[in-house]
Amino acid sequence: MKISKVKISNVLGIKELEFDAGRFNEVSGTNGSGKTSIIESLKAVFQGGNDVTLIRKGAAKGEVGLEFDDGTVVTKSFSDKAELKVLDPSGAKVKSPATYLERLADMLSINPVAFLTADKKNRTNILLESLPIKLTKSDLQGIDEEFYSNINLGFVHGFEALEGIKKRIFDERTGENRVVKEKDATVKTLQEGLNDVHFDPTEDYSAKISELEGIKEQMENKLKSIVEEFEKGRSEDIDRVTVEYLKVKDSIENEYQTELAKLQAKKDEKLIEARGNLDTQKESINDSIDRRIQGRKEAYSEKYRPLIENLATMRERQKQFSGYQKQNELLEKFIEEREASKKKSESLSSQLESLEEIKRHLLSGLPIDGLEVVDGQIFRNGVVFDRLNTAQQIDIAVEIAKLRAGELGVICVDGLERFDKETFDEFKKKAEECNLQLFVTRVSDSELAINGSSINIGVN
Repeated sequence: MKISKVKISNVLGIKELEFDAGRFNEVSGTNGSGKTSIIESLKAVFQGGNDVTLIRKGAAKGEVGLEFDDGTVVTKSFSDKAELKVLDPSGAKVKSPATYLERLADMLSINPVAFLTADKKNRTNILLESLPIKLTKSDLQGIDEEFYSNINLGFVHGFEALEGIKKRIFDERTGENRVVKEKDATVKTLQEGLNDVHFDPTEDYSAKISELEGIKEQMENKLKSIVEEFEKGRSEDIDRVTVEYLKVKDSIENEYQTELAKLQAKKDEKLIEARGNLDTQKESINDSIDRRIQGRKEAYSEKYRPLIENLATMRERQKQFSGYQKQNELLEKFIEEREASKKKSESLSSQLESLEEIKRHLLSGLPIDGLEVVDGQIFRNGVVFDRLNTAQQIDIAVEIAKLRAGELGVICVDGLERFDKETFDEFKKKAEECNLQLFVTRVSDSELAINGSSINIGVN
């Protein structure tokens, strides 16, 4: 269904205008000649509300009438209140005319020129608004909920949601890969350290040390016992010679008592001699015992020294083994953490692949093949929009307009003078191929005209 006739009365700069509408309706003329008034009149029919600013100055009422090629007639008037009336092909009044027109056309959506000349951000917004794709939890099966739990899937555009989820997963995977790299370096360092340890890790050094310390204690106890025996012998010998001395002393004193005075000098001499003998014997005994003890100690030292050296070696190896165990435990911990990060990274990579599959699935249902939004920019078949040729850009612009044009397929475009002739011809060709009906304006040096035929709109 298309518009076949347009009637405008007392709207903006138009007093009276009626013309037959074709597939492509080009309204041209100088600035201020009334081109925009025609476009705004058409839009006013499909837009709700009562815009009294549309009424021509001095008039009490403005009206726009449209006749469709199936015989349907739509009339919208503006005065104290707006009145919308729709008659079906049989002449019967259509109930809920506003709802009827909403089904036919979405006049708010479609201006391919605005899309083509918009900056990247606004152009992307226009596209996303025209492609109301939504994601649901069921679409995201295989994706961890933590990556979209804070995204309101019911209100965020599907492409934007996918990009947000993708960024979160990618950042998470980058972190995990960093951890894997760090753990790899640590594991390598730990393994090199373990290779430098020279001992048998299967040896039970604690048991070996306990055994050697037992032998050492036995040897020390035996040596102590021997020394104690020598000391006991030393004491007994000294006591013996002392007793003998006392006997000699008593004998001498008894023998010479009566002659004490006479023999005092001799007594003292004898006593001195006896004391000297006693000291000599005591010294001899002490020297003998000391030599024997020293001999035993030296003999034991030869046996004891390897034990001490062996014990020191065992203790050092136990220390190394303890360090080895701790280092090995640390190594196992880092390997476990590295493998966990690798597994997480692989899971995240799998989820990124799933997202790409979800995106491909969503794109497969779009009427515009190869179109996608990446990092806020429009791409088609992997090429950013600004690098597409003019024909491809216009193709996308018209397809987007078509998506929102509704059942009627009417598009109103103001300002096509911004297109050069080649672009204009390409735009017109594409619009006709899409079975759209266009009402477009272009600034020219001639009088107001529709498709090249001059028209008179009454007064400006």
